[in-house]
Amino acid sequence: MRARDLETLEFARVLDAIAALARSAAGRQAVLELRPTSERAEAERRLDLLGELVALAAEAGRPPTADVPLLAPALAGAAPDGATLEPRRLAEVRDLLAAARQLRAYLRRDPARFPRLAAEGEAIDPVPEVSQPLAAALDETGLVRDDASPALAAARAVTRELRGQMEARLLGMVRDPEMASVIGEQYVTTAASSSPSAPPRRAASPAWCRTAPPRARPSSWSRSSPSS
Repeated sequence: MRARDLETLEFARVLDAIAALARSAAGRQAVLELRPTSERAEAERRLDLLGELVALAAEAGRPPTADVPLLAPALAGAAPDGATLEPRRLAEVRDLLAAARQLRAYLRRDPARFPRLAAEGEAIDPVPEVSQPLAAALDETGLVRDDASPALAAARAVTRELRGQMEARLLGMVRDPEMASVIGEQYVTTAASSSPSAPPRRAASPAWCRTAPPRARPSSWSRSSPSS
């Protein structure tokens, strides 16, 4: 079909309306890339596939899609040799693979009645060699678990111990009566998280000290004035 024919049919507006119903950025992009076919066999295949999906959804509910991000940035960052990904990028890969695994099971629910959907499900590779290590290493928030490796667990234990010692020393300083003249407030902000990129949060216990503003000096005219 020619481009001007699609423009006449306002095909782009149709895609925009459908894309607005997608649950994820990846789904919206896939919808916007759809193009009609001039091959009758391909058109019939698509209609048959859609018919099976409508029938399955009527029985089993909507497909288990999810709001997963586009993986292009994460894959591009992982392409160079020796490259590493941030935990949040790894979590995006984990979440996408989990959604793909659920969708695969959904499409293969009844191969005898829905053979076309089952074939689509078989084509989805769950990549267990990637999904399983990610699920074991990352927690629900996307941070690396302490037990992901013995070395990491030991390093974080030392970090927590040193942080506790440092806060105890600061508390001793701000509570020292001799420091009352230079300490205005007694509180601290600490980044008490295993993720170096996590934003700082205010600790429940006092710690970070701010210097109080200098005290005002008495005015010179306050001395006794000469008698009139």
